[in-house]
Amino acid sequence: MPLLIMTGQTLPSPAFYLLLLCSLAVLVQYRGHPLHGFYQKYRVTLLCLAAPALAVLFSSMVNAKLAGPDLEAALRFLLGFWILGLAFTRINPAVLGKALCGFMLAALVASLIIIVLALASPLRPDTPAYNAVGYGSLTGLLMALVAFSLPWRLSPWPRAESMTKLVLVGLGLLAVILVQTRTALLAFPIFIVVACLLYMKPHRRVRALVLAVGMAVLLSAVFAANGTWRQRVVDAYQEAVTCSGDQSTADTSICIRLQLWRASLDMLAQRPVAGMGSKRYFNDYLNQESLPAGVVSPSVAEGWGEPHNDIMLALTSYGVPGGIALLLVFLGPAGLFLRRLAFHHPAQARAAAAMGLSLTLGFLVFGLTETMFRGMRTIGFYSMSLALFMILSDPDRYARSARP
Repeated sequence: MPLLIMTGQTLPSPAFYLLLLCSLAVLVQYRGHPLHGFYQKYRVTLLCLAAPALAVLFSSMVNAKLAGPDLEAALRFLLGFWILGLAFTRINPAVLGKALCGFMLAALVASLIIIVLALASPLRPDTPAYNAVGYGSLTGLLMALVAFSLPWRLSPWPRAESMTKLVLVGLGLLAVILVQTRTALLAFPIFIVVACLLYMKPHRRVRALVLAVGMAVLLSAVFAANGTWRQRVVDAYQEAVTCSGDQSTADTSICIRLQLWRASLDMLAQRPVAGMGSKRYFNDYLNQESLPAGVVSPSVAEGWGEPHNDIMLALTSYGVPGGIALLLVFLGPAGLFLRRLAFHHPAQARAAAAMGLSLTLGFLVFGLTETMFRGMRTIGFYSMSLALFMILSDPDRYARSARP
């Protein structure tokens, strides 16, 4: 599935539902096995992932109209983790870990696509499946996941495997540089901190801090050495500071986002309890309310159906409960992944926890300046990956598999 979301828009959703059907078949095969252990461990996570569906239902009741597609999208968070997670517990960790090869393949293909497109044209790469911002962000995430998979041994050739993973990390970094998306960079500090938590030794926190600072300086130097990147950072600052007064509706990259966020805050102020009831009403509000009030420009009102921010979209669509629900989707599982990074847990469990923490916090940060969950296929990828990393990071499973 990681490869499918990076290469097209049609197949990811059918693949997600096919995975659910296969998982149900696995659960039927093992229907005599007790499931209370799963619910005991993950009841908080399940509640967090159920929150978006509850927020959509509450908003639908208050607004007296059911948003079917919104409810389906929200249910993917819960059902994906619930059904896939239960099925994954029936698979030996050594076998289940082979799924990490899919993330490696996706990282390779996504990086090569960006590199080939960048070499073919001096313009910003016109990426498939997602716009350049979303595609570059997901490529950066895949790069981090491959970097944190080093403690896993997926082949009989550990040295060659480690070298392959490091090459993929290098290609991913090059691809992020070439795709020129500032959103991807926002998550790099998180990836650096997670890397230090994963690879540092106990009682060497000072060394870990020095390593984190060194990695940040090195990455900053790499991006600063690129003239295009330096100019994009300067442009972002200038567009932000000039987006006020007579220029508050300028059609520049940063100012467009600011216009959308101002309009979103107006929507939230008018409907804080339950929002508008659905994502599809955002563009209607821009044309009927925001444009006449001078909050957005005509081109923004015509061409933008979402606020370029996942949290803002949840707030405007379903009110404060919707915004809180989406934060729970990220922060609830992130708390468990962080606890599983403890030094006394097995190395493979800690590596999976690092991948899970990067997934949850990465999507949270990406969603601040881009609507990552614009399409249902990305929600399916998120819930599938969340279930995989959650089960692989369970330290008890390694203790059981090690028993004679």
